[in-house]
Amino acid sequence: MSDPEIEAMGNVVAALDRLGDDNDARVRVLRWAADRYGVQVAPAEPMKPSAGMLDGLAEDMPPRSADAREAAEPTFGQFVDLFDAVDPRSDVDKALTAAYWLQVVSKQSSWQSLRVNNLLKDMGTAWET
Repeated sequence: MSDPEIEAMGNVVAALDRLGDDNDARVRVLRWAADRYGVQVAPAEPMKPSAGMLDGLAEDMPPRSADAREAAEPTFGQFVDLFDAVDPRSDVDKALTAAYWLQVVSKQSSWQSLRVNNLLKDMGTAWET
């Protein structure tokens, strides 16, 4: 049995995907739709734990040292290893993965988009401009 709400969401995704990477066009379309249907859209608020949701959690877990926290996080020797672990699907996710590699893993305080594109090109996934 199909869900009409899920089908409508799929149609919206398909329509917005046809606009490519033009975020301004997406904003115009979404504003038009909200106005057309008289809907007020507010930014989503992050989920906050409810009272009691985390009760007892800290008591059950021993404190972890900085060394233990670092040891628990995976390490990647090459960009390809991180890329394969993340398995990004969209161009945005691919770019974010490369940017993460440059800024966090490679500890660079800044980077240029050319470096991101070069990493992705070496993976065979760079986008054409």
